[in-house]
Amino acid sequence: MLHIRDEALAELGEVAPIYMITAATPNTDDNIAMQVEGVFRVPNYLTGDGGPGQSFNYDSTDADALPVRNGTVDVGFVCNISVATMNGTEPAHLVQYGHGLLGSNHEIDAGNVRAMSNEHNVVHCATKWAGMAEDDIGNAAATLGDFSNFPTMADRLQQGVLNQIYLGRLMTRPGGLVDSDLFQRADLTPLIDTAHLDYDGNSQGGIMGAMLAAVSPDIERAVLGVTGINYSLLLPRSVDFDDYESIFKPAYPNDLDRVLILAATQMLWDRGEGGGYVQHLTADPYPGTPAKTVLLHVAYGDHQVTELSALIEARTIGATIHQPVAADGRWQEVEPGWGLAATSYPSTGSAIVVWDSGMAAIPFENLAPRDGDDSHEDPRRDPDVRTQKAGFLFDDTLIDVCGGEACTADHNP
Repeated sequence: MLHIRDEALAELGEVAPIYMITAATPNTDDNIAMQVEGVFRVPNYLTGDGGPGQSFNYDSTDADALPVRNGTVDVGFVCNISVATMNGTEPAHLVQYGHGLLGSNHEIDAGNVRAMSNEHNVVHCATKWAGMAEDDIGNAAATLGDFSNFPTMADRLQQGVLNQIYLGRLMTRPGGLVDSDLFQRADLTPLIDTAHLDYDGNSQGGIMGAMLAAVSPDIERAVLGVTGINYSLLLPRSVDFDDYESIFKPAYPNDLDRVLILAATQMLWDRGEGGGYVQHLTADPYPGTPAKTVLLHVAYGDHQVTELSALIEARTIGATIHQPVAADGRWQEVEPGWGLAATSYPSTGSAIVVWDSGMAAIPFENLAPRDGDDSHEDPRRDPDVRTQKAGFLFDDTLIDVCGGEACTADHNP
């Protein structure tokens, strides 16, 4: 990852990548004044056309060989310009948004993201997580039937993070979006503040966002929503895995074999998910990469991304935790927030906040939660959560929006 990042950025320099706007759609709803779509060009380090199922391109069979560039690939992006930005006078905050499991960059159109844009003067831009986007569903299914195919996923995930880094350059560098008429006012002043770039992502966007933030030279602060690390821990505890296990289990019918396969595969997956990078996220950063400040937002009783993995991530990055973690009787652990110091507000450091919307607690067993409704999307849909995110990202300050009590969110099934 660091090799392809460093080589690609050295070639690019301090300018934006080549790009082309392909569509501009006005007035998409009450929050968004303009949606801009296009493509940008990224060095390709995968075989073939760099699509699903391709792996790193090498010119040597040496065990220590590094990926070699194989032409370029054009990658799609989408940006939303809010009504508040278009009608205001202050340039908008720039935020990269990360989509969920095997999803699309058009998750930027979710109601909570559009609301965040308009409430807090944000231009969100997104590209797909190559390797685990909607285009990769077929390859993911094939891999579950034959795990010898897994390197194609791990390699393409790293190319996907390079794509994200190039999107950050498109958003912030001369010759990029800021020079387009669509991102300028009538008096030719910019609609966007290119001096700062932040990140916000949910679910897979939170998981992969930890990796991106750790290796990005440009992102300053990141909100990782319903996040976690280590897919070998996450998958057996997620209802999202049900459909995929219907392929995995017939291919590997022995229960112990499946546990061992996920555990062994994690050594490869570490190269293409947050778990392999979080130890360099907030401290001991990679060369040429600033340390980041990170906010983890967790949904109590999440059916899709277990909060246990987020707590592991929080301890790894040295985050503090909002206390009380949950209301009396709600938290099952003897010592809520074990290993984490309490957050002292206002805070300028990294932190984790658990949001409780009243759903059932997760099981202690290595099983997916199935009781009652799912809380997975509740935090991001709550206006108080968005207010806390905005203060953290744009004012560099984490504020207590919970009045000194356990944090609660409205349930939005």
